Amino acid sequence: MEKCYAASLIRGNRSNCALFSNNLDWLVSKLDRLEASSGILEVLYCVLIESPEVLNIIQENHIKSIISLLDKHGRNHKVLDVLCSLCVCNGVAVRSNQNLITENLLPGRDLLLQTKLINHVTSMRPNIFLGTHEGTTQYKKWYYEMIVDVVEPFVTAQATHLRVGWAMAEGYSPYPGGGEGWGGNGVGDDLYSFGFDGLHLWSGRVARAVASPGQHMLGADDVVSCCLDLSVPSISFRINGFPVQGMFENFNLDGLFFPVISFSAGIKVRFLLGGRHGEFKFLPPPGYAPCYEGVLPREKMRVEPIKEYKHDISGFRNLLGPTQSLSHTSFIPYPVDTVQ
Repeated sequence: MEKCYAASLIRGNRSNCALFSNNLDWLVSKLDRLEASSGILEVLYCVLIESPEVLNIIQENHIKSIISLLDKHGRNHKVLDVLCSLCVCNGVAVRSNQNLITENLLPGRDLLLQTKLINHVTSMRPNIFLGTHEGTTQYKKWYYEMIVDVVEPFVTAQATHLRVGWAMAEGYSPYPGGGEGWGGNGVGDDLYSFGFDGLHLWSGRVARAVASPGQHMLGADDVVSCCLDLSVPSISFRINGFPVQGMFENFNLDGLFFPVISFSAGIKVRFLLGGRHGEFKFLPPPGYAPCYEGVLPREKMRVEPIKEYKHDISGFRNLLGPTQSLSHTSFIPYPVDTVQ
């Protein structure tokens, strides 16, 4: 309790922390006392944060004493916080301390995270943004197709990723290589996108099995029809002309929707948006308009990544976000009194 009280006194007080930094050997020696080590850790952490000059006098025996606490307390977050504070000072790596921690922590231990390669998933969309507004005379039902040209399974250690569907401009923000549990990776990994992979409907990272004639994971020569009905609202799919027994309904209509495909290595697909932008393989359901008619006047159709990594001239690798989506332009007719 006394050490916790001391930590509260020196936290944010550089001059008081400097007094403790002059007695670093004494401070670290107290870590050997099991009953006092928790409070001492808080004091030591405050000293390292508020008096970064102490990082220059840290020695190997100090680091060994701190690491030994992992055997006493297990993977205590306070111990890990202290070790982290030894590694960086004002955003600059302290290599000597990093090397000492690595040399003393790694041998015979399994404390570091095991990493692995994951699929680099890319999301592509055309510059078509669809929405609805009260009183508008614009189409509320939209249709496009995706045709699969090539699917090479297991190009990486993970299964090939291929999903198609619809996403919302305000919210859908996948990260290339995000991976399970690390944010949105593709269509259906968040609540702003709705996808289909041949066997499942995806949204919110939840897969719901659906049935269709001859159902299978999407492969070469498959054609997926994607239907968006903003009047219900609903999203439905067809595979090779056959309806999928399941759909999304009652989702939010506040944002603009766009067609989207997410895929990993070994995949080659095409958007079929209608007209000269890709003739449909199947007739749209009655009342559905081809997506190419949603392109605004004076806009040129293009297909672009949602986010991508790029190398610039200097060799830096940048994560580029999506281009700014256009605001929804609604045409609302007003009757004219021709008598006046």
